[in-house]
This record gives sequence, structure tokens and C-alpha cells, in this order.
Amino acid sequence: MISRAFAKEFWKFMKISAVIAEYNPFHLGHALHLSRTRELGADKIIVIMSGNFTQRGEAAVFDKFTRAACALKCGADFVLELPTFFALSPAQRFAEGAIRILDGLGCVDSLSFGSEIADLPTLLQTADLLSQEPEAYRSCLRSYLTAGNSFPAARQKAFCQLYGEELAAPLGSPNCILALEYLQALSRISSKIQPEVVLREGSAYLSSTMQGALSSALAIRADLRAGSQAWQRSVPPALLEFYRNPVSEDSIFPHLLYQLRHTSAQSLGQISGIQEGLEHKIWQDGQMAESYENLLARIKSKRYPMARIKRALCSLLLGITKQAEQALTRAPLYARVLGVKRESISLLSLLSKTARIPLLCSAKEFPAQNPLFELDTWAMDFYSTLQTPPLPAGRDYTQGLLIL
Repeated sequence: MISRAFAKEFWKFMKISAVIAEYNPFHLGHALHLSRTRELGADKIIVIMSGNFTQRGEAAVFDKFTRAACALKCGADFVLELPTFFALSPAQRFAEGAIRILDGLGCVDSLSFGSEIADLPTLLQTADLLSQEPEAYRSCLRSYLTAGNSFPAARQKAFCQLYGEELAAPLGSPNCILALEYLQALSRISSKIQPEVVLREGSAYLSSTMQGALSSALAIRADLRAGSQAWQRSVPPALLEFYRNPVSEDSIFPHLLYQLRHTSAQSLGQISGIQEGLEHKIWQDGQMAESYENLLARIKSKRYPMARIKRALCSLLLGITKQAEQALTRAPLYARVLGVKRESISLLSLLSKTARIPLLCSAKEFPAQNPLFELDTWAMDFYSTLQTPPLPAGRDYTQGLLIL
């Protein structure tokens, strides 16, 4: 029997790095990031990955078990599931949920993340200013918002005016924005996990066209769903067999129409992420929309960014109300292991000794009535109806721990 004291001593001789990811889907850029993380000295890499729904408010192109297997085949030692509640949240809660779980493992030495700006001191300085929110910044931000700018644009302009282009630059990239949220979350909980930045290479995060081996996940998803073969140049060859029957982005549309056409605007206002009158716009546009793309185009505006709209629609489908949000926020955390590399499986017992939160390898181990896990199982069951062909319910209970 391994004691907790022995486990802590053992970890001193290993460097455990963590990665927060979605792998939607896993591609060569992700493999490069894991390789760079090894070069920074990682002996083991723990990935915490969104489940079946992502931070952009979309159903993942492949299910969480498939994507976890891909990560294990291409450099990860452990893959944990980031609960759906955090995965479908704005950047701050997405980051904080992942960081709190990783910190609760009690053995993670570093957090490795990709960023278009690899200057850690600059990122730390920008993150610190965001946390402090000086009065001059708040005043300048209000001015730009009043002028009609979206919040992201207003924030970057305020930073540029007050602190210069160098500190404002990280606010212009999705990966950098997430990096800033990771840094703020680490600081808020006084975590001992040390940040490590890896320069992001290849296509821009939001690039929608294939651009060689290091194309964006967005472009790869579009190519997969279009039935093209160009995406094959952008993923590790070992993963080609996994990338079959992708879930289409608009597969949720019939479910959305049903919800929107039998739900009142008042009821929509009780859904997480729907506020400031957005419920009336969603309800009205839902009566007229002819396709998922058309629905999003109708709702989108400067006031309502696309990712926020998509997350709100997913919350509607999964029944995440504002009341449920309160219970989910208070729910006890856990670390659910989706999969582990065969050569790393002996470390599970060590990890169970260092962790300050439950480490769970089977759905049957979960405590009853944890709303985070209940939402995960419902999200899995709903996602299974989007797959071709639809798969049975209860897969969180029937799918065993992946060991590759």
C-alpha cells in the first residue's frame, strides 16, 4: 500500500505538466504542443479536456471518448474530463474550473498552454492589470462601451490607450485571452502550479480554410464535415481511423426549433447566459429561422457575440437554468479520468494519494446527486442522439476507462 507521504516524495522526482484542451479534433498543432511540453521537462502530461460540448458553444465533432483516445495516442499520459458546466462557460469560468481541478490533484507542477504571444512576463503583467481593474481602466472601458464597441474590442482599446500596444496585444487573440484567464485563475486560488507558455504555430485560431499541415481546428472541422480529404494532412496519421462520422454543427437545430417553438420568451430568460433582453430576440428569431446558420445570423449583433449565443443555445438544450447554475457552481469538484496510457497506469494509485479531490475512474464511483456529474451524463446521452447512427444512452456507465 502506497502511503500519502511516499506519494508526495515520489512526485518530487518527476515533473508533472498539465494542459487544458478541447482537441476538437486533435491535430498536428496539438501534437506539437505536447512535444514542446516534453521538451520543457515534463515527465508526465495530464490533459483536462472538454467533454461533448465546447467553450465555443458547439457539439464536439467527435465524442469525448474518441478525443481522449486520440490524445493518449499522441503524447498525453492522462486525460481528465472538464465538466460540461465549465466547458460551456465564458472564458473566466472555463479557466477557473479547469485550474481548480488541476490544483486539486496535488501533484501538478506546471501548466503548459499555447499562445500567439510567448512572452510570459507580458502575459503576466496584462493578467495582473485585468485582475486589479484600476479605476482609470474601468472608466476608459466604459467610454469605449458607450461608444458602441463590443466588450472585447472596448477592453483592448482601453488597454492600448492606457498601457500601450504591447500589453494590449494579448487581448486580440482567443488563445492569448484564455492564457490570461489561466494566469488570473492561478493567482486567485494561490496555486503553486507554474505557468509555461509555448508559442502557437500555424494558422490563426479562427482561420476557416485549410492551410497545410498546421491548419486550425475550425478549418479541419469544416473540411471533415464537408466530406473532403484535405484534413488528413493536418492530423497525426495514427488518428485517421478515429475520424469517422463527424457530428455536424447544425445537428442540434431540430432540437433547438422544438425548444424555441414551445417555450415562452419569459422561460428563455431563466436559462443560463440569457439576459439583457436576449430572450426576446432568441424567441422571436426562433419562430422564423429556417436553418441553424440562419438562426445564428438573425440573433448575432455587436451586443451578443456568436460564442455567447451558441453557449446560451446549448444551455437551453441541456436545461442549464440560472437556478441550476447556482447549484452547479457550489457542487463539489472531482477529477474524472477518461483514459490513461498503459505505461502510466501505475501512477493512478500515486495520484489518488496526492489528490485533495475525488479521483474517479468509473461513473459508478461518483457520489449520488452531484449536479456536475448529472449534467455530464445528460450531455453524453443527448450528444449520443446527434451521432450517426444514434448511440444508446448511459454510455458514461457502459464505457470503461480507456487504457492505451
